Amino acid sequence: MAARIQKVLEGWEPVIDREVMELAMAHTGSSAKMLALLDKAVSGEPIKVQLLGSSVVGSFAGRTALSETDLAAYGAAVSGWDATGSAKDGYFKQAFEATFGVAFPHDGHRIINSGTGSATVEVYAGCSSTVLRGMDMYVLEPTIINIYKYEKSFETVLRLFATRSPDAHVVMWHMFRWCSIGVNSIEGISNFCSDKPFNYDNMLPLYTAETVRTPKRTYVPNDRFADIAEYYGASVISVRNGFFHAVAQQADGFGWDDMLEPNDIGVHPNAERGTAMLRDLWIFYLRTCRVGMVCTPLTLTDNEMRGKISTCYHWDIAQVGGNPYVQAPRMVDNSGFEFVDETAKHKLGLAGMEPGDNVVFEVDAGDFADDEWREGQLTLMYLTSHQHMGRGRIECLGGCGCETTEIEGHIETKHSVIESEVIPLVLKADELGRAHKCQVQVTVLDKTKSEGHKVKLVRVVFDVFLPRDAARDGATA
Repeated sequence: MAARIQKVLEGWEPVIDREVMELAMAHTGSSAKMLALLDKAVSGEPIKVQLLGSSVVGSFAGRTALSETDLAAYGAAVSGWDATGSAKDGYFKQAFEATFGVAFPHDGHRIINSGTGSATVEVYAGCSSTVLRGMDMYVLEPTIINIYKYEKSFETVLRLFATRSPDAHVVMWHMFRWCSIGVNSIEGISNFCSDKPFNYDNMLPLYTAETVRTPKRTYVPNDRFADIAEYYGASVISVRNGFFHAVAQQADGFGWDDMLEPNDIGVHPNAERGTAMLRDLWIFYLRTCRVGMVCTPLTLTDNEMRGKISTCYHWDIAQVGGNPYVQAPRMVDNSGFEFVDETAKHKLGLAGMEPGDNVVFEVDAGDFADDEWREGQLTLMYLTSHQHMGRGRIECLGGCGCETTEIEGHIETKHSVIESEVIPLVLKADELGRAHKCQVQVTVLDKTKSEGHKVKLVRVVFDVFLPRDAARDGATA
């Protein structure tokens, strides 16, 4: 083992100091599970890792090449834009290949990347089918700035990990948005980097000391998520902990242009040093974090998780020409909504601009199981901003019922942020007594607090709560 680990060190020249990397190792997690993973690798067995998170994972962490067999097994959980393309050489893939790939080479090693832009832990908490079974490690990047309503969802995902793969090691990948170019990411606080020094005064605050309430939402201390992760025996790798003071003190190599993409929202690594910095944190972790508190692996059954298991049908901006393996709602009617490509501003979406514009999504769970499903929930993610935004109405049509809900796209402060609305669904049987289909319509209203009426959708997720046996039989392996 020592010789193999030494082989990893040969030729590795990190771009960041050891002190910075040590600071980022906030919690080592369950040594029992990490040692079990290493024992499996030593015995010559392949290692399977699932990555979940937002764009900093989906677009930048990378994955291994997936065969047709892999896609048949994991395709529904693979990021839509990356499902059928070539493997992306991101920071996690580079680190895994530089450690496990060198010390324990195996053609069967798999990195399944389930991260996708704008995803929050709410999406993964509801879409239990996205969490794969039989994994050896899960990596979860939960949020960039912690919002109170995400705490319950974060713990739900950790419990899903413990249910689906009880022996898997879990790592919380704790990213941090340093500041933003030209926009204010938190209400009432002017923390953006346009024409300002990249220092303590102009970086987004940590919020470690107190809960902060704004007119729009409540932010909780960042360390609360880390506390929950530690309770479940997860490791915590914190970019915030490792880089914060170096960034604030404007240390060499820690400036905006050194780490981040131009015109970014303040979190995405550039292709040169930024990617290398994140890669080095993972190399340091994978080769050194093998000690810690020994604990008995937490095991939960499906019965302990919830009365019913869900399968997930999700449409998002990555689905356009994307992953054919994802169970996605169909867009069965569209009047006025168009795809708006503002990728450079991270605002890609499906937008209705005028009052009366509407779009209808339909999900048919009859393709998944013959059993009736009587309940579920809809999670709709949409853009809010201080300009050009209007109001939208969400209502259920054929096959299901829900409370008609209005969403407000306008906010007073000068920034753009993605919001979510979760709506319970009650399914209705069709003329044959089957309850499979559900249609939801989003309509632009003739109401506005700004000069526009735009309603922009980023993600539409149907969580179908199925009988446990049906869900298990149809779940992805």
